[in-house]
Amino acid sequence: MFGKVRQPRSVLARAVRRFVWATLLAMVVLGLGTVMMSRQIAREEALRDAQVSASGIARGLVSPQLDAGFRSGRPEGREPLSTVLERRMRDGAIVHLKIWDATGRVLWSDDTDQVGRRFVLPAAVRELVGTGGSVAELDDSDRPESGGEEPFEGELLEVYVGAHGADGAPFVLETYTSQRRLAVNTQVIFGELVPIGLVALLLFSLVTLPLAVSLARHVDRGHRHRAELLRRSLAAWSHERRRIAGDLHDGVVQDLAAVGYALPSVLASLPPEARQARAIGEELSAVVVESITWLRALMGDLLPTDVDAGLVSSLDALASTTREQGVEVSLDVSASLRLDPETERLVHRVVREGLRNVVKHADARTVEVSVRPYGTKVEVRVADDGRGPDGPAGDADRHVGLELLGGTVREVGGDLTLGGREGGGALLRAVLPPRLSG
Repeated sequence: MFGKVRQPRSVLARAVRRFVWATLLAMVVLGLGTVMMSRQIAREEALRDAQVSASGIARGLVSPQLDAGFRSGRPEGREPLSTVLERRMRDGAIVHLKIWDATGRVLWSDDTDQVGRRFVLPAAVRELVGTGGSVAELDDSDRPESGGEEPFEGELLEVYVGAHGADGAPFVLETYTSQRRLAVNTQVIFGELVPIGLVALLLFSLVTLPLAVSLARHVDRGHRHRAELLRRSLAAWSHERRRIAGDLHDGVVQDLAAVGYALPSVLASLPPEARQARAIGEELSAVVVESITWLRALMGDLLPTDVDAGLVSSLDALASTTREQGVEVSLDVSASLRLDPETERLVHRVVREGLRNVVKHADARTVEVSVRPYGTKVEVRVADDGRGPDGPAGDADRHVGLELLGGTVREVGGDLTLGGREGGGALLRAVLPPRLSG
């Protein structure tokens, strides 16, 4: 995962790629949505067109010629209307046609075997008798009123229209329209809607692309600026720590060392009877030596970690120092882990702070240190078998050190937590980005 330290990729390139993929996805979604919408629109349009066509036939062709002569059944009375209807069906738009009277008897049909037969009409059709309304539905050939027609290729769109004949008697016209017309309408509407939608989206994408690129450039510059500020902040932090350590060494440490060298001479010059003064002087001398030792340890903590020899080697050195103080340390560093020098120094600092707290506060016998990939980041764990983070020896300097370290970790976009370890003990855990510099 971190096998090679790479320069950060440009935000601009990633943003443009995401924009292009999002546009393509939107086009696919729009295309599918348009297909579904066009089918629904085509269906509704086919129903409406079939109703309009059937209403025109009922009122323009059938009504004027449906009179008493036609109803009588005589050939001379039926021939004019039959001729008109047969001619109307020649274009193939209407594949079947029937005329019903109010009782459900077939007055005329392109299938002459059905003429004169009587069927029970559906309630919705019976309600059309004596009105000018219409209903449309897909044909169910199993219904009795279908009259046992031969199956037609594909589904049929069935329309009923109520009207009155020339003699004033009500009738219902039934037409069957091929579903091929629905497919044709779908294709036409699809051919009109899909290109319009896709072209509109493409034009919108072309218009917004410069804006997206401009915003991505601003974000890219912001990221680079932040990385540069972080690099300079880390450099200044390292320089300041060296300066403080140097000031301590050249100032107070040297002064205390001088006092430490002078005190034995002063004590040697005291008369034998000055036992109390000599005792106080010896105590002061011990305090001076302890203070010098503490300050020198503090200087070591302040000095930035030198990890030029490698992270594993520097952590091995920390583990060896801890072992010398009576705590067994196991170290596990992922072989695939490669970090930049700033991150390695911060990892070293986290481990050093964790081991130092274990030695000073945990009263532990063993401690496990691991540094491993954690998603796109790196996880550092220092787990001991001591008294835990809430033990009675939780000194103030322990918390201050962790707070200072936690502030540094959070500034670089990481996270630092101290909590209990399952089975007893404490767990110091840090999650850090693999790169701290730009």
